[in-house]
This record gives sequence, structure tokens and C-alpha cells, in this order.
Amino acid sequence: MSVEDPRWIEEGRALQEYLEEVLDARPVLALDTESSHFRAYTPRICLIQLAGGETGGEVAFVDPISEAMEDGGLESLFEVLEDPAVEKVLHSARNDLGELDRDYQRGLRGLFDTELAARFLGYRRSKLSWLTEEVLGVKIPDGMQKFDWTTRPLPKKALRYAGSDVDHLLELRDRLAEELAESPWWQAFEETCEWVARETRYQERPFDPERWRRIKAAKNFNGRQRARLQELYRWRHEVCEERNLAAFLVVPDHHLAGLSKRPPRSMADLKGGKKHVQKLSEREQEQLLETLERAEKIDEPPAELPRRGERPGPRERARFEALRKWRNAKAKEFDLPSEFIATNDTLTQVAAAPPEEVSDLEGFDDLLQWQVELFGEELVEVAILGDRED
Repeated sequence: MSVEDPRWIEEGRALQEYLEEVLDARPVLALDTESSHFRAYTPRICLIQLAGGETGGEVAFVDPISEAMEDGGLESLFEVLEDPAVEKVLHSARNDLGELDRDYQRGLRGLFDTELAARFLGYRRSKLSWLTEEVLGVKIPDGMQKFDWTTRPLPKKALRYAGSDVDHLLELRDRLAEELAESPWWQAFEETCEWVARETRYQERPFDPERWRRIKAAKNFNGRQRARLQELYRWRHEVCEERNLAAFLVVPDHHLAGLSKRPPRSMADLKGGKKHVQKLSEREQEQLLETLERAEKIDEPPAELPRRGERPGPRERARFEALRKWRNAKAKEFDLPSEFIATNDTLTQVAAAPPEEVSDLEGFDDLLQWQVELFGEELVEVAILGDRED
């Protein structure tokens, strides 16, 4: 079972047999997922790629949208994912962990994230295709971000692309693990992986009714045109939700702007317009016209929204700037990404509520033990100095 001859799994018993087979040889499992991000308004996992076995080249594709899988068929996989005795190897795990949490409210334990490993080791780049070629000398395919992963059967090109994300992942893991063992970062890497697996959750982005303002043409609109665009933007959101179709496939932004600038007044006007509008159902076309009629009667939205929230004061800004300069210098000194020292969110929190001693850093959830042990004293000192400099 390789990428050229993979195992296709669409029911629970076959999945359980595969997992027993590969984990008996070695308790390590590579995993990746593909979701319907490009075409769907609310994406879902459409394919799960696994690899295991003695060499890590036993590849399987799990079809989570098959009828048999949708009714508890993935349970054997979830049990393995949550078993800390089995190491799970993922690349840039936050993405897949968020997807698993969104669709199944499940996570994993025992993570080895190859992207994090590469960044701790100071590699110039951390993209999987680059690392695979740089470390293993293996070139893998790239560039199917716009593919519709709900397609069945999947074409060979899509299978090769999806399989390549796990086919060499265990070999890459082994090479990076050897380098980590010889570096000073193994403990920090393990702690970071554990934190990522424990804390990563799907962050749903609620609909923002004011996001129409980001459409390029809107900045030159008059008040009534803004009102039309605002109402059309809300109407499109409802259509996208109902059909679970990406916004650009319903009515693209620039067409919404065109309808707002030169609104059709009748069904005949509408049917003679852009092809995206013509592809709408008759009910949706009627709703579009009704939306435009309603937009003629509402108050015109202001050109700009008033600022919300209080801005940090000069003392807090001075602390943040001092912390940021210190963080960046430390990152250069240790040859680590700056966010491994402390993220901007963490620095913002520290600047807003500066700690008086190292033990106070326990109140900042994003700071891990290795970061506190290595940088805690300096961080507190810089926060205090930044306060005094104001």
C-alpha cells in the first residue's frame, strides 16, 4: 500500500483492521486531512490520509463522508488519536486539529509536529514540500488548494497529491527527531507539541455584517449605494448558508458592488445581467430584487464606523515596545522564531498587566514552562524597565 497503490477505506471495520495492522508494526501514525474550504461556505473534512507500518509507507485514504463512516465509523481512529501511547505525526497540526474539533469535537494526544520541529531546528523554511525535498531529497506534488475534495471517485492526481502529505512523513519525523535529540530544544519541542494538542480548538468566525466595507469599490460609494451593498451582503450570506456554497460561487464581491451601483429594477433587468445572477434560482432572484427595494428605504450607513474600545495608554505602549524589542533580540540570539519566545498577544497581555515577579507569569496561559524557565526573569525585568522608561 503506497501512494501509487493506496488502500481506500469507507467503513469502520476496514479502518480498524488497517490501524491494528500498521500499529502492530510500530506505534506511530502519520495523519493529514483535506477539507472543502474552497467551494463550501462551511467546510468539512472530506478525506483523511493515514500512513504507518515499519517504514511508514503503508498509506490509506479514509472517506469520512461515506454513509458507513458518518455513523460512528471513525471511532477506532479517534481512539488511536486519543491514545498517548501511539505517537501521531502531523505537519502544522493546528490546521488539522481545528478541523477535527469542528467536525467531530475530538482531538489527540501524543503529537509530533514536523513543522514545529523544523522551526525549533532553525530551518530556513518549514513548508512540507520544501522540507521533504531538503531533508529527504524527495520532491512531492504541490498546489491543489482549489480542488473539490467532495468529488467521488477521486482522480489519481488528487490521490497522489493527498497521499504525498503522509507518505514520507514518518521518515521526515525520524530525521528531525535525530536532530532534535542533539539540540538543546527537545524538551521545549515536546512541551510545545503537548500544548498545541491540548489547546487547539476550532475558532468559528461569526458573520460580520459590516465586512462589506472591505469590498474595494465600497470606499467610493455614496450613502444609498452603501445601503444597497450592506443589504445585498447580508442577503448573500443567507443564500451561502442555505446552499453551503462559497460566496464567490453565489455572487462575487465585484458583482455585488455592481448591483449596488446600478441596481436592476425588474426581473427582466436581472436576467439580462451577469451570469452568476442568472444562475440563481427564481426565488433567490426575487429575494435579490426585494433586498434592493428594502435598501432604498433604510438609513444610509456612515462611510466609516466609529472606533470601538479604548486604546492603550502611553505607559502600556512603552511596556509593549520594550518587550517587543527584547523578544526580537532573544529570537535572533537563540535562532528561534520570535513567537517561540512570546507571541504579540502574550506581550500585549504582559504590557497591560505587568508581572512583579516570575511566579506571576503563571497567570499567562500562552507562556509554557520552558519559556518561563528560560526567559521569565528577563521578561519581568524588561516589563518593569519599560514601565519606568515612560
